Amino acid sequence: MKKQLLLWGIGLTYAAIFLTSCREKKDDLPDVASTGAYVLSVRSEGSSTVSTEYLTNVDNVKSGEISIVGKGIEQTNYHHYQQTGKYLTTITYTDVNIGTIYKMNENKQLVQHKKFTIDRLHLFHPISEVEFLAINIPFKVQDQNYGTIFRVNAETGSVIMQGKVNLYTPTNHSGEQAVFSGMALRGNKLYLPFFHISDGKFNSTYTDTAYVAIYSWPDLKYEKRIVDSRTGFIGSYCAAGHVFTTENNDIYTVSPCSFSTGASQETKPSGILRIKAGQTEFDKDYFVNIEDLSGGYKINSAYYLGNNKMLASIFTTHHTIADRWARADVKLAIIDIADKTLNYVNGVPVHYGGVTGMYPNHFMIDNEGKLQIKIKSAEGLYMYEVDPNTYTGIRGAKIIGQDVMHVANLK
Repeated sequence: MKKQLLLWGIGLTYAAIFLTSCREKKDDLPDVASTGAYVLSVRSEGSSTVSTEYLTNVDNVKSGEISIVGKGIEQTNYHHYQQTGKYLTTITYTDVNIGTIYKMNENKQLVQHKKFTIDRLHLFHPISEVEFLAINIPFKVQDQNYGTIFRVNAETGSVIMQGKVNLYTPTNHSGEQAVFSGMALRGNKLYLPFFHISDGKFNSTYTDTAYVAIYSWPDLKYEKRIVDSRTGFIGSYCAAGHVFTTENNDIYTVSPCSFSTGASQETKPSGILRIKAGQTEFDKDYFVNIEDLSGGYKINSAYYLGNNKMLASIFTTHHTIADRWARADVKLAIIDIADKTLNYVNGVPVHYGGVTGMYPNHFMIDNEGKLQIKIKSAEGLYMYEVDPNTYTGIRGAKIIGQDVMHVANLK
């Protein structure tokens, strides 16, 4: 199953990430090849201000320990991760960015495949087994009114298309800027949900409506925006999975509407909307109020698994503006978007929802269709196996490190 990765970065949160990911000295961890189709980016334990991420591949995440000591490929500075079929692209987050593409060799060792340079990127979406889209977005920077959409071929390591889009057109030139929070490519149209920002701290007065901008594909001509006031804006900063296309070509969107995912106001319930196949408007006959299903709690992250099932992390507490960006204290659930039901996953503890909402980075789908997901809780840092059909989780391998920044199955 392909992952839709939609990854972002800005402001004080990025400063915090950089403090823990940038290195002042080289750790005593040599880069030694490991084997196995499962790839984890593990952040070393280091200190409170200095640590490094290492890519390591293993053949077992269900038991034992996973350690980067004596193996792994060092990832300097902060990285975005994008899986496209059998390729894993890591991209630095600076003004001039280096993309390094990895793949498995015949010995199941992770090896470098290609390198390329590209602008700073904030959002990713695979469109085939070898290609993905990515967007560069300035965050309310004076005289920078355009975002750039790139089409990248991971097999050749090249940018094969790019085009600019005005970030103030979708907001009807209200004075606030659009920040895209996901991508769905369906036929000859590109659907880009977005939220408004009035400043570089992501504040906004427009939090009570869901927005999607629609562009022609591949020429990227703005066609229109669609809105729905039953829930708030779709997705969140530095998140992934809040817009997806199902097997019958319907598009669904997920709106957290939570202080803890970065909203400057909580004005509407967490909700799910639908754009039916062949339509370019929200379906007025479909809405899921997630808080009605969860016992009054908002959603943190989402990812579509197939067969109408969506993996979700649901907050277990109510938050205030003082909890902005916290993403703390969540538990796993499976939401059936057809039946409009929610079932919590048994066997997985309440845990940290992630430095950001880049949910597809937290897990991968193994060769048996089970989810192998990293969980950081009071019990420690572990992989868990989750069966989305029985709503059960089993604790797996213990991970030696501060955190896991990406999990992939390069089978």
